[in-house]
Amino acid sequence: MEKINDSTFESLPKMKKFLDQKKIHDFGISGRDESIHDVFSRVSSEITKIENKFSNRERTSQFKKQIFYVLENQKLIPSTTILMNAGRFENAPLSACAVPPNRFPDNPRGQELAKKEALGNINPEEKAELTALTRASRFKSMDEIKFFRHTGEEGGEPTISEEGGKRHEKLVLKQG
Repeated sequence: MEKINDSTFESLPKMKKFLDQKKIHDFGISGRDESIHDVFSRVSSEITKIENKFSNRERTSQFKKQIFYVLENQKLIPSTTILMNAGRFENAPLSACAVPPNRFPDNPRGQELAKKEALGNINPEEKAELTALTRASRFKSMDEIKFFRHTGEEGGEPTISEEGGKRHEKLVLKQG
């Protein structure tokens, strides 16, 4: 394997094209004079920056070296967004995606449909079913929803009493 840019990092043949200094700059991953070694150093510094608040310098330095080692030895390949933004731009995202909360923690069918939707493999019937499940999951079953009569205010806060069972415009909906 070939060494790149005086780094201890050894390139895999398929990675050589990507790790070329011009390529990483063209992809927006590095600054003009930044090597992949410099990118990994910058990323490991940024990732460990928060450690300074919770650990001593020696521990933070050791953690930074561990992160750098992991990056250099391809034990972890961060997303392009992390490589591009970490330590270069203030308030730039360090992730290319967000993981939404599970809409259906107790519904395997809902989980299956949500996954199909995320992957773009959902047909119209399944989409309709997912929409219905999503609407239904926003509220608990009507048996679990209690209605309370709003009876006034004390100190600016509404007072609630008289648990009831039917809808009324002055009733307050409370889940529980």
